[in-house]
Amino acid sequence: MPEDLRPKLTGRQLVALALLASGGPIGIDLYLPALPSIAHDLSASTGSTQLTLYSFLLGFSGGQLVTGVLSDRFGRRRLLLFGSLAFAVLAAVCTVVPSVTMLVVARFFHGVAGAIGAAVSRAYVQDVAGGSAATSVFSFLAMVSGIVPVLAPILGGAILRVGPWPVIFWAVAGLGVVTFTLSWAVLPEPALHDSNAAPRPTRGLRTLLGDGVFRVSLVAIAAVSGVLFLILAQTPFLLQETFGLSPTGYALSFAIWSLGAVACSIVSRRLSGVIQPTTLIAAGLVLQMFSSCLLLLALLFQLPFFVVELALTGCISPLGLVLPNATAIALSRQPALAGTASGILGVVQFGSSLVLVPLAFLPHASPVVAAFVMFALSGAGCGVHLRYMRRRVIRTQCS
Repeated sequence: MPEDLRPKLTGRQLVALALLASGGPIGIDLYLPALPSIAHDLSASTGSTQLTLYSFLLGFSGGQLVTGVLSDRFGRRRLLLFGSLAFAVLAAVCTVVPSVTMLVVARFFHGVAGAIGAAVSRAYVQDVAGGSAATSVFSFLAMVSGIVPVLAPILGGAILRVGPWPVIFWAVAGLGVVTFTLSWAVLPEPALHDSNAAPRPTRGLRTLLGDGVFRVSLVAIAAVSGVLFLILAQTPFLLQETFGLSPTGYALSFAIWSLGAVACSIVSRRLSGVIQPTTLIAAGLVLQMFSSCLLLLALLFQLPFFVVELALTGCISPLGLVLPNATAIALSRQPALAGTASGILGVVQFGSSLVLVPLAFLPHASPVVAAFVMFALSGAGCGVHLRYMRRRVIRTQCS
């Protein structure tokens, strides 16, 4: 269907989709201030308690591929409703677990439930919007995802001042109920989605992974996401131990980086339909590559803190340009496989954290080494994308 004939998403639908897409950030960032309290109350070590975060990421990453494929076969609405309700129920389960081992297990399934909302909401946007309208919606969702990590730890800390750590999970459960109720009311099954048109899962995966444009989009998403997770793993120690920032100072720095990503998301939304998505992706990757290089030089030559802060802001801000545009391109390649494509994107985006974050804590993994890996990742993503753009220009000229 032509883009201008598609139905427009209403404000309430955008709010519902934003809540569904924010399950991951909310499930991770809201309870971070409670980790010491959880370790104390469950008589667990710091390492065991941190496994609750890792298990959530594992479920959230792998669950997106499974649920994305299922949404192509069985529809979007039913899975969105099931996922939001399961997200609420499993958050409540986390409040009554008797041990950290049981909490690790509960958090894994909690992550899978959050993955349903993340993967299927992207496919829903592609079904309903498509084209530059989809890019605009993805930019809005990226903007929300940039704000949530800033506000969630603050809110989590405020909740801990009035109650024990289970109250945080009750708050998450309440938000899940709100998401379920709103989704039930405003998110019908997309008229353009035909479950019968979806091929078998293995064939769908082969079709998508055999698409060169889809693979280029995956590389761009993997590059910016890998840089993000390396920064999240290294900077708490780098900024607080090397540069002497307090926890409040680190939170302020984190807020600046996130606001940079939000600003880029707003720019991307304003420019969708005006500038080609591939151009915006290229701009983001180039900015991240040069910012990673600046960070590496700043750490090698012990430059002042403001240079490091500028470089870190430049590394994270491009997420607002790259993620929405690369997502829109990837999901538009095979509309009947939008759920499967969304699931693959989720695995690539969050699966990078499962690989790169543990590497950041190896004995010889210094901030300089992490900065070098960031520069290599962003450089590789930039090189692949610019090569794709050059080949596309050559094909256009030859035709």
